[in-house]
Amino acid sequence: MQNQVNELSPSVHYLQTAKSYLPLNDEWNESLDITLGNLLDAVKAGESCNQELQTLKRLKARFIDTYLVLHEKARLNANEDSKKASLLNDPRVGALKQLGEISLLPREHLEEKLISLSNLRACWSLTKETLEQTPYCANCRFEPKSGSTVPSQTLDEFEDDIEDLLEQWTTTLINTFNDPELKQNIELLNKEQQLLVRSLLESEEFSLPIDVKLIQAIKELLEGIERVEISTDEVLQVMGNGNPLTVEELQDRLNTLIKRRVGNKPTNRVRIMLKTREVN
Repeated sequence: MQNQVNELSPSVHYLQTAKSYLPLNDEWNESLDITLGNLLDAVKAGESCNQELQTLKRLKARFIDTYLVLHEKARLNANEDSKKASLLNDPRVGALKQLGEISLLPREHLEEKLISLSNLRACWSLTKETLEQTPYCANCRFEPKSGSTVPSQTLDEFEDDIEDLLEQWTTTLINTFNDPELKQNIELLNKEQQLLVRSLLESEEFSLPIDVKLIQAIKELLEGIERVEISTDEVLQVMGNGNPLTVEELQDRLNTLIKRRVGNKPTNRVRIMLKTREVN
């Protein structure tokens, strides 16, 4: 009996460890528990364990297949890891970091995306053969049970997002510079700065990498411009949290919110921006 126990122990230990790593459905867990119980009873009674061993073999194969799929979704392969490095050094990211120095623009949006990208981990060494021996990736110790198994953002989505963000920030600045008072202030800049700003207004896009002198000129132009953030919760509250409002009621509530947040600041020096909820 002791010899049989010693022979079965590695398989039993493997699946018990696997159960702690991977949140498979209740049917898999229940089948494992029942099979282990039946196996123990058979060993105690000195009966054949062939049926239970075949079931354990199927459960192990299913675990390996599932773990491999989840690992592939959650980890970058070699090509993807190379693309991640390229994206982190993308000229558009560098431009956004420069523009993030301008107080009018919501730098936190860029920082959230960069953190999301940086958190993508690479691992391409896991194989079915290595999982046969150990019920987890020995290289990255991927543990899907501890959290989400799918990255919050793919590499392609990040690339699209930085392109969109650069366009949005460029549009925000162009629209702000078209304010009559700000346009007059362009003449107060030195000649080189004036040329840089007017070139931007004409092309309506930044040349990458962005000239640091242009960033400084923008900062000087926007001196005194204040960003006022209104949260989505405040907007929802103004909208009545789902309760019906008349047009007049909604206008009054919006005007009250704007007056409360803007105060006595000159309206031509204020830019209102929506602050979205942070996603954990």
